[in-house]
Amino acid sequence: MTDDSLSHDELPDLLALVAKAFQAGDPVPDSVVARGGSYVRWAAADADIGLIVDVDDLVPTRSSGVAADEIHFQASTHRIDLTFESGQIFGSIAPWEGGSAAIEFDGGRIEFVVDVNGDFSTDVPDALIVRFDFESHQGRVITEWCAVNRDRSS
Repeated sequence: MTDDSLSHDELPDLLALVAKAFQAGDPVPDSVVARGGSYVRWAAADADIGLIVDVDDLVPTRSSGVAADEIHFQASTHRIDLTFESGQIFGSIAPWEGGSAAIEFDGGRIEFVVDVNGDFSTDVPDALIVRFDFESHQGRVITEWCAVNRDRSS
């Protein structure tokens, strides 16, 4: 009897081949992808939604230089940059001309101060996922939910 099981080295190649087959046989239509953002905006009709985008070009905000995780959100009206570092969240929002800000999580909401330059910092709450809510005369922006870890660090 022969052993037909896959080795750990073969599994990535097999999964890549399966993904390629599914994409070739049934690709996600561009119209569906485009409507995804619209659905998220519809789900929060009273606010603009900050969607997570690529963070390769992100410069850490108010960072101490310690390795950290970074997330960038882009809404139609604002850009929000976050750096998660040693139990703290350092961030910036632009443009910013004053208003209210809070971090929301399952079971709570913590308000924090954003300075005149749009910079802020707050503790990472004891939660697995959070989102940010900013409101000013320019409108309201709520970010997508993002995973956090109090001990998070690259």
